[in-house]
Amino acid sequence: MKYAAYPNWFTSYGVYLKQKLLMAEGFPMPSGWMMVTLTVNPDWFEDECDAYKYLKPKVTRYMKQVAEKLYEWGYFEEARHCVNWWKFEFQANGWPHWHVFTNLTKRVSEEQLKELCGMWKWGRVEYKHCDQHGHYAFKYAFKAPLKKYNSDNLKNAVPEWFLNYYEIKDGKPEAFDRVRFFQRSRNFLANFSDWLVSQGKEPHDYKVMQPRKKDKPKSCHFPRPVWMVLDEKMKKVQVIARNEHGDYLKSKTIHLNDAFHTFEHFLTQGTLNGDVVSIKPNHYFLEKIPAGFAQLSDKHKLKQICQNNKMTMTRAKQLRQLAFRKLAQISAYASKE
Repeated sequence: MKYAAYPNWFTSYGVYLKQKLLMAEGFPMPSGWMMVTLTVNPDWFEDECDAYKYLKPKVTRYMKQVAEKLYEWGYFEEARHCVNWWKFEFQANGWPHWHVFTNLTKRVSEEQLKELCGMWKWGRVEYKHCDQHGHYAFKYAFKAPLKKYNSDNLKNAVPEWFLNYYEIKDGKPEAFDRVRFFQRSRNFLANFSDWLVSQGKEPHDYKVMQPRKKDKPKSCHFPRPVWMVLDEKMKKVQVIARNEHGDYLKSKTIHLNDAFHTFEHFLTQGTLNGDVVSIKPNHYFLEKIPAGFAQLSDKHKLKQICQNNKMTMTRAKQLRQLAFRKLAQISAYASKE
C-alpha cells in the first residue's frame, strides 16, 4: 500500500509531478531570464481574499503591457516573442504574491525599469535577472508550501482565507478548488520557438503547442472549499498486488476512512503489529488489509486485489524477516512499479 500521489501545487511530491509534466512538453529553463515579483500593499485592500480576487486578472494584463513596452523599446522583433509564465504563492503573512519569469535576457535602463515598476499600481515590484542560475530560479519558483501533508501543517502553511473560501454569488457557488497556481502566456512554446529562431538558435528541443480546442463540458463541476478537496485527496491510497517474486500484478485506488498520515501513525505506534512491514517512506508491504481502514464503497476493489495477490504466507514471512535486516533489498520490489 502506498499514498496515491497526484500532481498538485501543495505538496512537494505533487509539485515534482507537475514539473515532470511541464518538462515533458519541452518547458525551458529560465537561464538569463528576468524574474519579476509582484506583491500587494495590504493597506489598499479589505483583506487577503479581496486582494487576490481583484488582482488575479491584473497579473496577466500587466505582463502583456510589459511585453508591449519591451517591443516598443526594441528588445524584441515582435511583441509575441516576449513570453512569460507566472507562479502564484503566499507570503509569510498570508497575502498573495506572484513570481513572473519573462524571456528578456538584456538589461534595461534605470528609467525603463522605473516605468515598468510604475505600471503595477497595487504594491511593490522587484526586478532581477536569473543570470546563469536558471535551475535554482526554477526550483525557487516551484517550491511547495507543504513538505508532508497533515491537517495541522496544512493550516499553518496555507492561509485559512484560501482554504475555507466558499461564497454564493449571483446564485452560483464560488470556491478556490480550481485556482491556477501556474499560468503561461498565450501560445507560450510556439512563440518561444519563434523567438529562438529570431536569435539564430535551433528550437528542436521544444515542442510546439497548438491552441487547445474548447470542448463542451462533460460534467457539472460543483465548487467546494479547498480544504475539503485536499482532505478527500489525502485519503486515497494505491493497493498493489504482487506475486511471490515481487512482480507487479494489479493495483486499485481506494479511499481510507482517515487521511494517510493517520494510517502512518498507527504503523509507528505498532498498532498493526506484524500485518505491515515498512519498505520505505509512504510505502508499506501488507499481508492483509487492516480491518476498518478502507471505506465500505471500495470493498469490491479490495476483493479483486486479494484474488490477484499470489503472495504466499511463507514468502510473506520471509520478506518480513528480510525487511528488518536489509530494507534496501525490499525497496527493489517497490521500484518495479
